[in-house]
Amino acid sequence: MKHFLILVFCGMAVGAAAQAAIERQVTASQGGSVSNNRLSLDWTLGEPAIATLYTSFGQLTQGFQQPSIWVETVQPSPALVRTAADIRISPNPTAAEINIFFPADLSGEVWLEISDLQGKPLLREKTDASAATWHIDASAYPPGSYLLRCISARGEVLSIHRIVKTK
Repeated sequence: MKHFLILVFCGMAVGAAAQAAIERQVTASQGGSVSNNRLSLDWTLGEPAIATLYTSFGQLTQGFQQPSIWVETVQPSPALVRTAADIRISPNPTAAEINIFFPADLSGEVWLEISDLQGKPLLREKTDASAATWHIDASAYPPGSYLLRCISARGEVLSIHRIVKTK
């Protein structure tokens, strides 16, 4: 009996020592990964939170998958960016066609880029802003939200619009 108890205690000691060497693991009910050319996001639902970051854009709670975090804000030059009121989009939401109205003081080539919210490009089309109005057929896109970026011929972002496509 004495030998048996010594064997049990030795087994428990080996088990306790082995547990200290195990890395942290997360047991989660949901999770996923999303990435594009600028950002990678890995997430799980159910892990304990270890840090929280508050910004003017919202709140981000950090867990095991994000060992460090930083927020970098890039301020565009006010002379390069136009407001959403300068370049108008209608109708929004739309079922079929997007109409883009350029201001009278804008002329020259403008690139229109439509991408999904993950950054996957769907359309890149060159227009002439002096035409004042441009039309894009969106009937082939599935219902959802998209980003429309208007970019000058020099590569400057003129405006960014969120487009909602309905059935």
